[in-house]
Amino acid sequence: LLSIVIPSHNKAIFLKKAIRSILKDDEFGSNVNLIISDNSYNSDIKNLYDNEYKNNKYIRYFSSKKYNCLDSNVNRSIELATGKYAWIFGDDDILVTGILRKIIKFLKSKNPNLLVCNSKAFSEEGIIESSRMPKNKNYLYRNNENDKFLIDMAGYLTYVGSIIVNRELWIENYKKNKIGTFFAHIDCIASIKNNREVYYFGRPA
Repeated sequence: LLSIVIPSHNKAIFLKKAIRSILKDDEFGSNVNLIISDNSYNSDIKNLYDNEYKNNKYIRYFSSKKYNCLDSNVNRSIELATGKYAWIFGDDDILVTGILRKIIKFLKSKNPNLLVCNSKAFSEEGIIESSRMPKNKNYLYRNNENDKFLIDMAGYLTYVGSIIVNRELWIENYKKNKIGTFFAHIDCIASIKNNREVYYFGRPA
């Protein structure tokens, strides 16, 4: 149902923590797999995969060196996804314990075009913000609420880790001429939202 896609770049130390947080969730493997799209200059992430994850059939690694900017690697990672949905996951993100079960339940019950997830902000010292968005309840943006969605979400959507998207809709709406702007994903999300229902998931993920 869900591919967690990680467009990764030279952050093997952080990526290992990200993967560890995903693997310990009970939903991983049954409804969730993991795609790593690596456009690093070095071989640290490839070595990490070969040494620790190569034999896990639910984790797939792809070398993506020619996709040499964030926009192109984000798009590449979603193209590689095998799930109906793709969650763009930062290589320095950590999954909140137990949240996958709630997200899978939401995806199954609502069948959303797009799901924007709330998040926490943290550093090595601990939590900086327990909720990065003021809304802590789920919300449905209806077909005619395009402006409200952009007012509420556009600034937050610069954080790609908030986005769970229907893969086919992403591919249909992604404009490759936006690659290099660092915000090609926002253009795609706005196109998906245009006159469609999309959801916000209020519990930090």
